[in-house]
Amino acid sequence: MPLPDLPRASSLSTQVTLYLALALGLAFSVIGWINVNTDSARAEAELKAAARDRASVMAISLAPMLAGYNYTTVELVANAVSQQAGVVKIEVLNARGKTVVAASGAVAANATIGESRDVMFNGEKVGVIKLDLSTDSLVKRKADILFDTVRTGITSFILVWLALRALLAWKVLAPIRHLREMVLRIASTPEQISDADLTYASKDEVGELVHLFNDMKRKLGEAYGRLADKVSLADNALQQANVDLHDRAAQLEKAMAELETLSITDSLTRILNRRGFEDILQRGFAEAIRYNQPASLILIDLDYFKSINDQHGHVAGDRALVSIATALRDAVRNCDSVGRLGGDEFAVFLPSTDATESAQLCTRLFQQVNGVKVAHEHGTTSLSVSFGVATTGPATPRAERLIGNADLALYESKRRGRGTWTAFVPDIPATDYPGGKRNE
Repeated sequence: MPLPDLPRASSLSTQVTLYLALALGLAFSVIGWINVNTDSARAEAELKAAARDRASVMAISLAPMLAGYNYTTVELVANAVSQQAGVVKIEVLNARGKTVVAASGAVAANATIGESRDVMFNGEKVGVIKLDLSTDSLVKRKADILFDTVRTGITSFILVWLALRALLAWKVLAPIRHLREMVLRIASTPEQISDADLTYASKDEVGELVHLFNDMKRKLGEAYGRLADKVSLADNALQQANVDLHDRAAQLEKAMAELETLSITDSLTRILNRRGFEDILQRGFAEAIRYNQPASLILIDLDYFKSINDQHGHVAGDRALVSIATALRDAVRNCDSVGRLGGDEFAVFLPSTDATESAQLCTRLFQQVNGVKVAHEHGTTSLSVSFGVATTGPATPRAERLIGNADLALYESKRRGRGTWTAFVPDIPATDYPGGKRNE
């Protein structure tokens, strides 16, 4: 039976020869490029090392002279070194950075490499040595390296290509031709491909390859059936795993959200804790600066809190803190944020609120919060609070400054006798701060 004549653009021998030439060309190009860069880098490193060594030697030699302001000798040394091969320029600076000596080399250079070294004498810096070396010799050396690398690479490429081509033709291409003929015979009777095995009499690697191919073909059919069953089982298991994973991810997301809420919530008063409030303050302050909008901050302190704890117990003190937090939370706007900074100190952040609006809000909050009653085993006690309010402006470049201004106003409220509120105004005495009156 005649073998089918399949169309071919080129023979395998031609393709192998071409691919081998391309592979070797690429390999030798990469190797040559690496060698050129390596040798060039080594040459450049040597030049830099020479510059460092010369600068270091000059720094050591000139240290006593610079320390003793002997600039005449310094100039003589600099002029002598500047005449050495490759030296383009030498500059000596004193400890104040002023150039005291400058010497130029005998030759000009298209490009230079500079090195600088501090001149130390008895542990103190007495000056700086700046040295410029010509890189012309480096350029010439790089050109020589490139030429030698190209010449060596071309010679090696030709020799290796001839050797490998002969080896491939002898050990690979000839056996592959026989294998091709056998595959074409099987291809000429496609109805027998599934049953017929490839045959090859030669007991070499190609013959072993044919034998392994026939055995692999039989095992592949058996393995495919088993694999299909396993894939079906794995697909079902994967679908169930995806459902379980989705449920667990939803539970984890819910738990993380609850954990985040708990991490910024005060456990006693159920308002923002210090961390949560400071995060909102920093974001709100940054937004106010970005959009050139005002923002205000109120600091609130519970007056005589220690007396409540001492006279009526810590339970009554906790009730007082909860009562103040609840009153503040109920009295502020939806856009405002209330937090407990610690102990008996609270804060309210007022976004988009200027000084006039903050004074009005402060007056309203003060009236609703001051005088809140807390029950205890001896009866009830009216709570007294002090406010300090501050608004953003040129005097508050950072959120910390806004807090500091509000704290100054709160301190002034305390100084006035507590039970009042005070607004911070920059550039005026504290005694002239505006504020509310005490509730007697």
